[in-house]
Amino acid sequence: VHGAIRAVLDLVPAIAIHWPHAERIVDPRAWLESFNEGPASRFFAGAVNVRMFNVQDDAGTGEKLMDTMGLGALGLPDLQCHFRNLEPGAVARMLCNLAWYLFQNGDVIEDGHTVPGLAPGSKWKCQHEDALAGPGRLVLDIDPGPPYAAGGRGAARPPS
Repeated sequence: VHGAIRAVLDLVPAIAIHWPHAERIVDPRAWLESFNEGPASRFFAGAVNVRMFNVQDDAGTGEKLMDTMGLGALGLPDLQCHFRNLEPGAVARMLCNLAWYLFQNGDVIEDGHTVPGLAPGSKWKCQHEDALAGPGRLVLDIDPGPPYAAGGRGAARPPS
């Protein structure tokens, strides 16, 4: 797909590239720069998007929800992490790394498996469940555990 987009951009002037499954609109010049940097850069330049939501609650706990959009179009679960007291940029990098891992290997992270957390040696538990933020879809929830986990964890759902 990226090769076709590259070919079209060489022939047709564009003011934007719309990636509907990732809910992104991208500047074609920025996308072309990423295209030349290699496969991972292309992947994150448009096909996958990391979103962040501030969760409003009465206790004012500073909860955040970060998720990905775009993996579902590739037959993979998107990712989500509901947390507090973690640096959002670090969580976004972790989600990008996991998204790239899933893209390369498929939906191989099973419920109850762990992935490396942000602190050296930490492990965060994974579970397939319904997305907390729309659109409705199956996601792989990444639970940072205490003291960083926010909200209740959803009910497990088997991968489709």
